Amino acid sequence: MQVELIAATDDYVLLEVTAPAGTGLPPHVASREDVVVLVLQGELEVTLAGVAQTLRAGQALALPRDVPRTLHAPTALRMLCLAAPADERFVNLVKPPLPDPEDLAVLLTAAGMVRLPSPRA
Repeated sequence: MQVELIAATDDYVLLEVTAPAGTGLPPHVASREDVVVLVLQGELEVTLAGVAQTLRAGQALALPRDVPRTLHAPTALRMLCLAAPADERFVNLVKPPLPDPEDLAVLLTAAGMVRLPSPRA
């Protein structure tokens, strides 16, 4: 997964995220920022408050804080991610050098997210 910082102010952070098929974030709740994702290429499966949907290129979705969510890229994905407000901890998280994107525990904790148990089939 690659994350590029496009813009950052005291109010927001705009990121471009490129991820291979199969990449995702486990069930979690973000407590600090509201997020909007815009899919540029590929597909993004989002489960938000228990409702699943698939976003395709050109589609966007708001992910409000304090709402459980899961994200998964079934295909190679390129998307923009706008997070607001963006406090110093979030901005520092996305500035180089980036934490290892495979270390989900570090990423989720640093971004003020709480991992939830995976739903049982």
